[in-house]
Amino acid sequence: SPFTSHDEQRKTDIETKRRELMARGLPKSKPLKGVKQIVVVASGKGGVGKSTTAVNLSIALKLTEPQKLVGLLDADVFGPSIPLMMNIRQSPTVNDTNLIEPVVNYVSSIRSMSMGFLIDDKSPVIWRGLMVMNAIEKLLHQVAWDPLDYLVIDTPPGTGDTHLSIIQNLPIAGALLISTPQKAALEVTRRGANMFKRLNIPIIGIVENMSSVICPKCNSSIPLYNGETQVIAKELDVQILQSVPLSKDIVNSCDTGKPIVLSAPESTQADAYKYLAKHMNNENSTSIHSDVNAEIHNIPMSVLIRPIPPIVDEEKVQSLIDTLNNPETESLVPPIDVLWIKGSEGGDYYYSFGGCHRYTAHQRLGKPFIRGKLVQSTITDLKSYLGGSTPNLK
Repeated sequence: SPFTSHDEQRKTDIETKRRELMARGLPKSKPLKGVKQIVVVASGKGGVGKSTTAVNLSIALKLTEPQKLVGLLDADVFGPSIPLMMNIRQSPTVNDTNLIEPVVNYVSSIRSMSMGFLIDDKSPVIWRGLMVMNAIEKLLHQVAWDPLDYLVIDTPPGTGDTHLSIIQNLPIAGALLISTPQKAALEVTRRGANMFKRLNIPIIGIVENMSSVICPKCNSSIPLYNGETQVIAKELDVQILQSVPLSKDIVNSCDTGKPIVLSAPESTQADAYKYLAKHMNNENSTSIHSDVNAEIHNIPMSVLIRPIPPIVDEEKVQSLIDTLNNPETESLVPPIDVLWIKGSEGGDYYYSFGGCHRYTAHQRLGKPFIRGKLVQSTITDLKSYLGGSTPNLK
């Protein structure tokens, strides 16, 4: 009938249009000039301590690796918190190349940028989605970030335009998820995690905030929830990197513009963020030392130095062995990160700390080579892993 013919033609036209749109693809990610690592701090719900974590983590990264340059971008256009938490009130300047200079908090040496620096602190931002995306583009590509070792991006709650603008336009090293153990917060955290997985962004882990309180008299920890975060972490196959107790000291320090890692550097709360910074450096599946721009090579297994004995999940190792044994899926196994360090007398040393399951699978299969990202590193980088046991490399 003529109706059937019309319907078939309409379906053909729709399919043709769909293919045209798909052919255009997503925007190609382009690195920020001079920025080695970009870490996204995200949460589904608001009020779970995401900005507090981003601020303290940025400073903790600087404290644990003083030679590194750290930047902090407040990507929450509608509710910027960084100006308050970093105690920065001045407006940024524009340099000779017409780029905005990040504002530096000279106590912490963190280079910061926020929409809050560009508007009056009492004025609301009433923008539609396209204007928000344009603002994010400017905060990313019209700011003189170069040079930076780490850029920590504090994102707004949810999974909207801001996240897509960042993820689709930048090479993200990993996403750090922030949540409280409350079911309402965890359910949205699950959605955020699945968004990152769908867009092929590695998840560094989960930071669990406000899960307990510390008794002021006996210093014992009093749990407030029943382990729901562990259930979600197991479901998502990610680690809980740190559990930070509810603390008025953390709140007060951020409200006064001097985060806890600076105002009380020897406190238990500050240690939690310092440990998080170190843990991120040593995290197996996503090493923050990994350079997204590093070249991938077939590295001889025999030259790799792995000073820390691996603790592996046998099921994961077997799954990787099966993948590596199949020529059609072998290339799907991600490369490991290899720190390439020059000794004092010119020797080459290749250290590997992450990718324990991948390394073990290659070792058991007797493979002579493993795909790896060669990341040019220093003795100082090695000390962040080995501490006082760092050898004198010649």
